[in-house]
Amino acid sequence: VRIHLDKQITKEDVALGIPLSWNSSYQNEPEEISYESLKDWLIAPQLNWLEKLQIKPREWYSPIKEIEDLSLNNLQRYKLLKDRFEIFEEELEENNSSKINLETSYWENLTNGQGILPPKAAATIEIEILENRWRNLCNCFKRFEPLKKETITNNFGTEEIIWDGEFHIAIDLRRLKASCIMKAWLSHLYLCSSDLSIKGSRIISMNTKNEFEVSIGWDPITKDEAVCQLQLLKSIACQGQKECFPVPPESGWAFAIAKLNTPNKADKVFEKEWIGAVNGKGERDKEEMKLCFGSNCDPSIFLKSKNFLRAFKTIYNPIIDNLTNCN
Repeated sequence: VRIHLDKQITKEDVALGIPLSWNSSYQNEPEEISYESLKDWLIAPQLNWLEKLQIKPREWYSPIKEIEDLSLNNLQRYKLLKDRFEIFEEELEENNSSKINLETSYWENLTNGQGILPPKAAATIEIEILENRWRNLCNCFKRFEPLKKETITNNFGTEEIIWDGEFHIAIDLRRLKASCIMKAWLSHLYLCSSDLSIKGSRIISMNTKNEFEVSIGWDPITKDEAVCQLQLLKSIACQGQKECFPVPPESGWAFAIAKLNTPNKADKVFEKEWIGAVNGKGERDKEEMKLCFGSNCDPSIFLKSKNFLRAFKTIYNPIIDNLTNCN
């Protein structure tokens, strides 16, 4: 396949996952897959499938930004918040969140001499924005204090979690993305399959006002149900390493939550996420999506496909069905 791609065709001609297909007999496959490989596949199934074919679209073509929908300033802010959060995570391994660093001078110290912050008064404005977001995030943490970071091991593998002894906490330092949801859902199943007693899982993410909030969450399910879901996901991921999963993750999640809240608008929501808003890029502009589904793939290819709907339900229905009120 790689030789064919490299020598004979251009990326505009490629559609390796078309026509959409999905083998529904995967439930009976006895193959094993590691917990980490399962996580990688859930986060980016199409990219994972291509890499199994020795195709690395993000290296092969011009590189794309990690967060395609952010402006440069917001991208820099996200990275700075991420740097500070990673330090916070390291501190959690030794202490708990009651010792959160709230020093305003942190941002100058972090960026000193790097030319990241703009000069003079503009730097003060940027520091204020960063500090407001950080303190807003810390206020969300207070609902679950004291937070701690622990490593949990069971028959499925090893998982590092942030929790308060009752709730598992996942954090997305931007507006909620499918990758964070998939990781959090997998961790939730993992914890429910363990002997650990938890009251549920919560995701903290940024809302449309650039404020952090508890966005979604799940109550605990039974150990047997969690084990069953994990085994099913492992079987799906094994199948997804053999054939292209016909559901793009971000558009799939947008479709799922729209079917829950405004089912009559779900198709339109999927179309907007896949194509993009006016003058904005959609999920179909990612290089792996172009390789799998072709350039400028029309959303009707998915919405009219029984294979898309069948595959969609296997992944997203359990996530949606187990959502709980987080207020």
